[in-house]
Amino acid sequence: MTEAACLTIRAMTDEDVGPLAHSLGTNEASIDHRWRHQTFGWQRMLVACVGGLPVGSVNIDEREDLREYLHLFALGVAPEFRRQGIGSRLIGRVEEAATKRGCKGVFLNVGIENPDARRLYERLGYVAEGDEFEITWHWLKDDGTEGGRESEVVVRMFKRFPGP
Repeated sequence: MTEAACLTIRAMTDEDVGPLAHSLGTNEASIDHRWRHQTFGWQRMLVACVGGLPVGSVNIDEREDLREYLHLFALGVAPEFRRQGIGSRLIGRVEEAATKRGCKGVFLNVGIENPDARRLYERLGYVAEGDEFEITWHWLKDDGTEGGRESEVVVRMFKRFPGP
């Protein structure tokens, strides 16, 4: 965890879009799209930096159907920085934000074909609840235009905080 020892986690800025996209191996349009949602107040985006370089991020928002829980999504860490605790620390920051907001906990959806992520969430106290279901989203091309639709079968996981 030598690299992650100098880790900082902070609110995403416009200047982070390009470097984060490069670190995560995705296009800038995808990161910029998530970033713009933050600027509209629809969600919040946190970025993890090592030596000032963005190497990971996570988004959070509130959902109408589960207003008492903070929704964690789009957690990503650059491949060369995985397994150093960065994802866990980003998740911890989301949990801190949920506690400050007075939420009962955090929820997320994880792909059934992503066992590594599911093990991470389980290790951090998240529990799968309910049946598997399919989610769909649009992905963007490098130029920012819609590239198509993706879908994934997921399970919803919760981390419920102890009550008063």
